[in-house]
Amino acid sequence: MQNDLIVESQEKYYQCYIDNGGESKYIICQLDVTYNAMCVDLIGGGLESDSDLFKEFIANVGNERCSPRYMFIALDQPYHIEIYEEFKDILKQQQRQLNQLSTDNSLNLKYKLSCLGGGIVKIDDDKQTLSCFGKSYQFGPPDIKLVKAILESTNISNYKLDIQITNEIRG
Repeated sequence: MQNDLIVESQEKYYQCYIDNGGESKYIICQLDVTYNAMCVDLIGGGLESDSDLFKEFIANVGNERCSPRYMFIALDQPYHIEIYEEFKDILKQQQRQLNQLSTDNSLNLKYKLSCLGGGIVKIDDDKQTLSCFGKSYQFGPPDIKLVKAILESTNISNYKLDIQITNEIRG
């Protein structure tokens, strides 16, 4: 189950990025996005880039403006800090590529990622359930209201949600 949908809810933007099913760890992050809105590529006067990544960014620039964005991120990593570092690296690589592809490097895109806590997520695709519990040793427990808001807003598969914070911590 992977859901990259960005949803606006009461002036807050939510995104869910789940890279695998089964049981894994997740983090809740705040992503702040800044860029030069007067970049010639964004206002229509720039050169066409052959890059699919850049074309996607330009086509979805409205979504990229969604800042701050609150994200539920689950990657196949054993520790919460490794999820955070891997996702930060993904953003850095994308930021570098997009800035290089813009005309005269004028996009000046910058991502700032802050971790707000984490826990454990268990996804059962057969039963169509998603359960969140536990807390991160490195980042502490997430705000349960924020976890619920993100998952309820981005639950396009209509999975049954069971979201709670417990004292369970795993390695």
